[in-house]
Amino acid sequence: MIVLTAIVARAACPPARCQPCVSAFGGDQFAPGQSRNLESFFFMFYFAINLGSFLSQLITPILRGDVSWCDALRRRTRRPRRARLTAAAA
Repeated sequence: MIVLTAIVARAACPPARCQPCVSAFGGDQFAPGQSRNLESFFFMFYFAINLGSFLSQLITPILRGDVSWCDALRRRTRRPRRARLTAAAA
């Protein structure tokens, strides 16, 4: 439990180094005459961010139903869920 608390506390702290804004850095890669490419870049950039956010909301409950945080912190290996279901059905 101490390790889990330390991980959550570290995630809440801001990073120690300065990180550039990724979208602005990507936008700076285009010349002034490439407005169509720039528009396409920002469309794909924000589409990828929103798609990742949407998929994480779908996948997280599925994973949480199969694996709890206690299972993730255990050091011993376990049989995959499919193997357990097959063994139980036999």
